Amino acid sequence: MPFQKLVFLSLFAVSSYFLFDRTLVSAAVSDSSWDNYHAMAQAATRQRDWNKAQQFWRLSVQEADDTGADLTKLIPSLMGLGDALTQLGRVNDALAVYQRAYNVLLREKGPASSETINAMIDLASCYESQGLNRKAEDMYNRIFALESQSADPAVMAHGYHRAASYYARSGKLEKGASAYRKAISKLDKNAASVAQSAQLQSILKSYSDLLKEQNKTGEAQEIDKKLNNLASIQSQSSVDAGSGRIGSSVQESESSTFSSTAAQVNESTFGSQENESNKIISSAESVSANSMFATLSEVSAGQKRYDEAEPLYRKVIEIDEQSLGPDHPGLASDLTNLALLYNLQGKNSEALPLLERALSIYLKAYGDSNLAVVDCKLNLATTYDRLGQSQKAEELYKQALESSQSAGGPGKFVTAKILNRLAFFYYKQSRYSESEATYIKALAATEQSMGASSRYVAACCQDYARVLQAAGKTAEANAIRNRAKQILSIAGM
Repeated sequence: MPFQKLVFLSLFAVSSYFLFDRTLVSAAVSDSSWDNYHAMAQAATRQRDWNKAQQFWRLSVQEADDTGADLTKLIPSLMGLGDALTQLGRVNDALAVYQRAYNVLLREKGPASSETINAMIDLASCYESQGLNRKAEDMYNRIFALESQSADPAVMAHGYHRAASYYARSGKLEKGASAYRKAISKLDKNAASVAQSAQLQSILKSYSDLLKEQNKTGEAQEIDKKLNNLASIQSQSSVDAGSGRIGSSVQESESSTFSSTAAQVNESTFGSQENESNKIISSAESVSANSMFATLSEVSAGQKRYDEAEPLYRKVIEIDEQSLGPDHPGLASDLTNLALLYNLQGKNSEALPLLERALSIYLKAYGDSNLAVVDCKLNLATTYDRLGQSQKAEELYKQALESSQSAGGPGKFVTAKILNRLAFFYYKQSRYSESEATYIKALAATEQSMGASSRYVAACCQDYARVLQAAGKTAEANAIRNRAKQILSIAGM
C-alpha cells in the first residue's frame, strides 16, 4: 500500500475514533484496512472505552471476513470483541463471539492445537463466570481428555491446571488430583525455561494443597520436596541470570485460589468505578504513527513469538515517547506492556526498570490515589517478589493498599484484592501469623465489596483455610473450608 494512502487511512481511522459515526465508517469499510481498525480497537481498549472498542472490533471482524477470514486477523478480532462485550455486560453476545472463535479454530486447526486449547480455556472460564457450570465442566472435560503431543506443553499444562482447579472447587477431588498429575507430567520434561519452571511450581503448590485437604500427608510431603527442590534451582537461576520469574496461557507462580477466581469471574462491574483520570487519551498523531507496530507487537506476543514482539513493543515506545513526550500516561502503558512481556519470559530484571518508570509517570499524571497507580504498584510488587526482593515487594503491597483505600468507593474491591495478595505473600514466606491476620481483614473486605455469598468469599476462605492448616489449626481450617464448600454448593459448583 502506498505510504500516502496509509497515512490517509490512519488519519481517517483516528478521526473516526474521536468523532465516531457508524454510517460514515460503515460506508468506508472497503477503503479501510484491518490494521487500522485493529489498532483503533486496541487504542479504545487501552482507554477502557468499551463501547468504541466493540465498534472497532466489529469492523475488524468484518474486515477479516471480507478478506477471506485470515485466522491471524479473525481470531484476535473475535477475542477482542468478546472481551469488550463482556466488559459492557453483554454476556450472551460475548459468549456467541467466543464460541465462534472456538468453532473456527476447532475446524481449521483441530482440538489439539495450542490456539484451540487457549480458546477452550477462555470459553470454559466465561461459562463458569456466568454460572453455566455444566457447559464449563463439559469444556474442562474436553481439555482433560486431550493428549496432544504437538501443542505447547505450557498451554497443555495450563489447561489441565485450570481443569484441576475447577474439579477441586466442585468437590471432585480425585479427578482434580488426576488433572494436576497430567499438568505436572507435561512440564516435568519441558520445564527448561524459568517461566515454565515457575508454572510447574504453581501447579505443584496447588496439588500439594489438594492432597493436604484430603489428608494425604505422605503424598503431599513428596510433592513439597519436589516443590522445594525446584524453588531452590530457580532461586539459584535468578541469582545467576538476574531474573526470577502469564498471559492467557500461563498462570502466575504466586496464584492463589482468590487470584484464579478473579481471573475467571467477570469483573466488568468494577470498570465503571474507575476514576476518569484512568482513561489514557492518546493523541491522534501517536495512534496513527504506531498503529502498525502496535498491532504487530500484540499479535506476536499473543502467539508467543516473543523474539518478534519485543522489538515491535520497543518501536511503539519510541514513537509514543517522541510524539507524546516522556511523561505521558500512554507511554507508561507502553512501558508496562513490554515489562509484562519480559515477565512472561522470566526476564524480571529487565521488566523492573520499565515498571519503575511507568509508576513514576502515572504518579506524576494522576497522583497517588488513582487505580492505574495501584495496578502499576501491584505489577511492580510482583516483579520484586519474583526477584527475591521481598522487603520491597511487601512495601509496595502496603503502599498499594493505602492508595486503594484512599480511592473510596471505586477502591473497595481493589482493597480486598490487595489484602488477599498480601496475605498470600505472607503465606508463601511461611509467615503464618501475619498471613492469618491479613486474611481476617481480606475476608471482611471481600464480604463488604462482593457480598457474603460471593465466589470471591469462597476463594478467600479456601486460601485462608490452608494457612490455618499450615499453622496446625486443623479444626479452624475445616470450619473455614466448610464455609467455602457451602457457598460453592449454593452456587451450584
